[in-house]
Amino acid sequence: DGAMVGWYLDVDALIEEDAFQELTGEGLGDAPTSWEEATQDLASFQKRLELLLEATDVCLTFHNGLDFSMLPSVVVSYDGRVGDEIGEFESSGEVVTISSFATEEGPARESGAREGWQVNLVETFKMDSNRKSLGQLNRSDVLEDPSKLLELSGVRLMFEPQDSGATEYYRATESRFEQTVCPSSSLDIKWLTDGDGSHSPDSRWGIFALITPEGTVKDSSVCNKLAEVWNTETLRARGAQGKIAVEPEDWDEARLRALCARHGWQFEWMTEEGEKKRRIEGAGRARKAAEKASQKETSKGGAWWRLDSVAKAFAFGNKPQNKAKIQPPQRKKSMTGGEKVTQAGA
Repeated sequence: DGAMVGWYLDVDALIEEDAFQELTGEGLGDAPTSWEEATQDLASFQKRLELLLEATDVCLTFHNGLDFSMLPSVVVSYDGRVGDEIGEFESSGEVVTISSFATEEGPARESGAREGWQVNLVETFKMDSNRKSLGQLNRSDVLEDPSKLLELSGVRLMFEPQDSGATEYYRATESRFEQTVCPSSSLDIKWLTDGDGSHSPDSRWGIFALITPEGTVKDSSVCNKLAEVWNTETLRARGAQGKIAVEPEDWDEARLRALCARHGWQFEWMTEEGEKKRRIEGAGRARKAAEKASQKETSKGGAWWRLDSVAKAFAFGNKPQNKAKIQPPQRKKSMTGGEKVTQAGA
């Protein structure tokens, strides 16, 4: 796919290009001959890179900057004497190694170099910054008498382990874990387990390894608190693994309109004026419904049947019939006044 964002430019290969060396411009000066010279004047090097954008017929080499690994070497700068930190060098005739340290503190120890690390004489003598400090000293002289390095000052030495592979300092199994001291400032901890299967989740376990500088006070309560906080914050940073559904907490207008549209309802805010209008419209709909029901009943003849019943109450059939008049009750005759009361049949 070609070079991508994050890849870096190979400066050593760029310096060898004629197109880069032939660039001219104000304030450029002489072209650097090594990456060390380029880093000493970054402003001029940046200008050359900008002019390089307009250049043609030039070969640029890029490396994948996303793939990285720890380089098994360190470059140590000494402002004072090398012998102030390193006690002794020893030579095998081919390589020079650190035999002992004169002090527990120093730039080499801080960089991770330890006893048994060797001096990369090739890279050390290639550094332009060492030309003045090394003077007439050469690699053969150092291999014959490595103590000459101890007298140097203002020099940079490159150290690297004899074996670039990882060295195992400690191994433990099950619950038998103890504190151990490793002669290095950089450690890789590997955790291997055969697992307990999915049927025994309670049997699963792990370790929490804490690396501290040598000589510090070991407080188990502080370590346990750190482990608890670490596990909690790690789970929070990892976040939920399942599918997350985000829903609004309140019924805002957009959510209410969507609900009404889904069910075919009419959306309207409940205000005082709107409530009066709703009641008036409701009463009008009720009145229309009643009138419609009344018209439906009239169309069936119910009202005419009631009028016919009233007509029959006043006339029976086609011939009019006189109803018997109701006579008032007879008045009783008075027993006074010489009137004679007789009984019928007497």
